[in-house]
Amino acid sequence: LILSNSPIVLYPIAYISALGTLSLLLIVFGLLWIIIMRQDNSFEHPRQLWLAFTAGLTLALLLILTIDLFRLQFTGTWGGFPGLSG
Repeated sequence: LILSNSPIVLYPIAYISALGTLSLLLIVFGLLWIIIMRQDNSFEHPRQLWLAFTAGLTLALLLILTIDLFRLQFTGTWGGFPGLSG
């Protein structure tokens, strides 16, 4: 399916991949926030997790932004290494 180069197939796969990566980073950073703030086992309802969720999302987006800016500084382009064809 990937080798077909069909946008109908590739776009949903790209969105699922991006959302999966963001979700994984959000969960990891949210749990890290809870551990650092020593809030382990202190939540009684899922609604109380909004601060950890927000902190995890913020840290995940900051990590992605940092990686993108480092790549831009290193390569000088958003598309990867100049001169390489896909």
